[in-house]
Amino acid sequence: MPPTPHTPLKRSNAVQRRPHAILSHASRLRKARKIELLLSAFSSLQGARILEVGTGSGYMAQYFSERVGPTGRVHACDVMDQRQVTEGYEFQQIQDTRLPYQDDTFDIVITNHVIEHVGEREAQIQHLQEIRRVLKPDGYVYLAVPNRWAFIEPHYKLLFLSWLPAPLSSIYLRLRGRGNFYDCRPLSHRSLTRLLHQTGFRFHQQTFAAISVMRDLEQPHLSKPRRLALSAPRFMLPAVYPVIPTLIMILTPRSL
Repeated sequence: MPPTPHTPLKRSNAVQRRPHAILSHASRLRKARKIELLLSAFSSLQGARILEVGTGSGYMAQYFSERVGPTGRVHACDVMDQRQVTEGYEFQQIQDTRLPYQDDTFDIVITNHVIEHVGEREAQIQHLQEIRRVLKPDGYVYLAVPNRWAFIEPHYKLLFLSWLPAPLSSIYLRLRGRGNFYDCRPLSHRSLTRLLHQTGFRFHQQTFAAISVMRDLEQPHLSKPRRLALSAPRFMLPAVYPVIPTLIMILTPRSL
């Protein structure tokens, strides 16, 4: 069955958007290892067919191509081609949220800090609908998104930027000399879970597990304040969850 068509994503602000991909090799390998460890509690990578939506540098896609073994395959797509490595996986450049793959194709889909870049709520719904369409009925999705209520917005490093309504956030950017248009739409836990229910996903909250994994993997590379924050006792984490910087979930499809 060919990909299901839907209304194209409106990109009225496309000329003002800028790339946000992290191109550091070491950083992407640590991120890929973290994703692998979190997914391993749900599914084996051996022999899996994996799709990475928003491949950026390509380092993570290449990493996973080495983990799926000879019977697995890795595909990647992005609206921009910023790849630093091209070997080991298949890449397609896309125009919007539509994915150029057949229904029920992938065992695992990775959408790592992508949904906040696709546009407004309608486009975010389309992003999740397309992922659900290409995911096998028994497949898994790794999803990470910046928390809207985090104190520091991660793309522009400005205090409370994502707390503001879109027009005010763009004014804030201009006043600070960081650009003309705030092109990201981070999600709160509440808004994210609503989108997941609407698009037919069950979710397993993995934010706390990811903090433990990050602490173990990135300890030598962390600043002292971040190291102290990640070392907080597990029982304290629910108290700070509303403002935790990144929300991470493993998704599975449910019957609509």
